[in-house]
Amino acid sequence: MINGLYPAKDQKRGEAVLKTIKSAYWENEKSSSSAEIPQGNVDVHGTPLKLAALLDGAVVYTKDGFLPTKKDDGSLFVVSRLSNTFVTPDKQPGFAKEKLQMIEKGEKIDIISEKEVMIDGLSGIEIVGYTSGEQTKLIYQTMLFDGRNSHVMVGIAKSDIPENLDLFHGTAETFKTAR
Repeated sequence: MINGLYPAKDQKRGEAVLKTIKSAYWENEKSSSSAEIPQGNVDVHGTPLKLAALLDGAVVYTKDGFLPTKKDDGSLFVVSRLSNTFVTPDKQPGFAKEKLQMIEKGEKIDIISEKEVMIDGLSGIEIVGYTSGEQTKLIYQTMLFDGRNSHVMVGIAKSDIPENLDLFHGTAETFKTAR
C-alpha cells in the first residue's frame, strides 16, 4: 500500500503527492541492489532542508521539499547505506574516493579536501570536491563505516558553495545510527 501526507491547505503539494503515488509500479523482475534503507538518520531541524523523497533506498532532502528541487542553487542532501560492505581501515579512503567519482556520472570530480571524521562513534572519511564539467558543482561526501555497512551522506550544490558546504557538513555531523 502506498499513501502520502501533505498539509490540507497546500493544493500544489497535494497534487505533487497524488502524481507521485500514481507513478508507482512494481517490477517483478528487478533484483534488489546493495543499497538499502539507511539504518540511521540526520537531524535537519533548524536547517533549510526538507524531506523530498525516499528513493532507491535513500532519503533525499532539498531546500523546498521537491525532487528535482526548484531552488536556484540546486542543492540536495542524500543519506543512504551500502550493506555488507566491510572495508578495512587502510582501504576506506580509496573506497570513499571510488564511490565519490560515481556520484556525477560522466564528470570528473576534483578533490579539494579529504579528512578522517568520527561521527556517532563511527569512523569515516569526509571528502569535498568540485565537478570539472561545464557547470561546476560542489560535491560533498561523508562515508562512515560500522564494520558491516557503509553509511553514505552526499551533498550536491550548483551555487552558494560556502553556505551549502557548511550546511552539508553540519547536517552530516548530526548522523545517528538506529540502535
